[in-house]
Amino acid sequence: MTFSNGLTLSVQFGFGNYCGNYNKPGLVQNMLDVLTETDKLQSCRDAEIAVLDQNGNWYTSDIIEELEDDDVVGYITPDRLAEIIPLVKNYPVYNAESEAKDG
Repeated sequence: MTFSNGLTLSVQFGFGNYCGNYNKPGLVQNMLDVLTETDKLQSCRDAEIAVLDQNGNWYTSDIIEELEDDDVVGYITPDRLAEIIPLVKNYPVYNAESEAKDG
């Protein structure tokens, strides 16, 4: 989901993401299974998240206090995700900051 400040909050909970589905055997055997097994990937008790701007600059550790220097954080509960959404939505993003991250 992308907010009006230009930041995107990525929320993923499939096979291989840092969540309860990470190591589920048999979820995805090959690329064809992705098409037929998607119903098994529709729910999870937690999720992996990341925050990026439109230029691909990472903001995850800038916004989420418990991170120091990581681009993604895993095993986020629904309650914690509900707390993070307004932090991302209201985070001030300035052109100078985006340019500094690019350079």
